[in-house]
Amino acid sequence: MGEQVRGRPLPHLKAWRIQKLMTQADLIAKSGVARATLVRAERGDEIVGFANIRKLADGLGISAEDLLRMPHQQAADNYILEMRAHRTQADAASVVAQAEEVAAQSGVSELSVVELSAIEAGLVERGVIPPRF
Repeated sequence: MGEQVRGRPLPHLKAWRIQKLMTQADLIAKSGVARATLVRAERGDEIVGFANIRKLADGLGISAEDLLRMPHQQAADNYILEMRAHRTQADAASVVAQAEEVAAQSGVSELSVVELSAIEAGLVERGVIPPRF
């Protein structure tokens, strides 16, 4: 008999909580999860059950699927969708500028800069914007 999956680690839980400008107490109150569960989940010491993943996602105002991804990854994905809707070079360049502004304002990590570069590379590859060099 196969092993059942009982939950998932939430490596991006703390990043989501911080992005939503919530304290641990705020998220505990909104989600109803135990303080110990939240603390262990944020440290990466716990596999969080699916029921608690849903509660935490609801408390953060996001989907459970989004909770499994980095906050700025979700923003990057949203910008990619927006870029696909825009076909002109000016619109695409504007979307990239907006993504960079959001990244700067939210103080995201170096990884997000890599992701923004990937977005830009995708635009160049599709011929929506010209290469910088």
